[in-house]
Amino acid sequence: MAGHFVANSGSADQTECGLGTYQPVIGQSSCIDSPAGTYISTTGQSGYIECPVGRYQPAQGATECMNSEPGNYVATTMAAAQIECVSGTYQPNYQATDCIEADAGYYVASDGSASQTIIT
Repeated sequence: MAGHFVANSGSADQTECGLGTYQPVIGQSSCIDSPAGTYISTTGQSGYIECPVGRYQPAQGATECMNSEPGNYVATTMAAAQIECVSGTYQPNYQATDCIEADAGYYVASDGSASQTIIT
């Protein structure tokens, strides 16, 4: 059955794919690690789940996605990395999907900023 593998040829037993792995084809001898940008949080799966916007996963075989950190964002599903906000923009929140432009009277001097600075 999909989501399982048969370790030895001729065996009558099958084994569930472990966390972070899947198998879409019946009768295979191993499971496949979920690709970067995806995760599998339960055993016996025939497919993987894409990380949603605001979250990412750089590793294969993951069991969860990570939130983007302040100063960064993730605008697409199945992202393997977060992206730094460029100078002139910032992001104070986790799990962001975009960056915020600096308000009038404020500036953001460097990439990856979590806050803006008032012009004095």
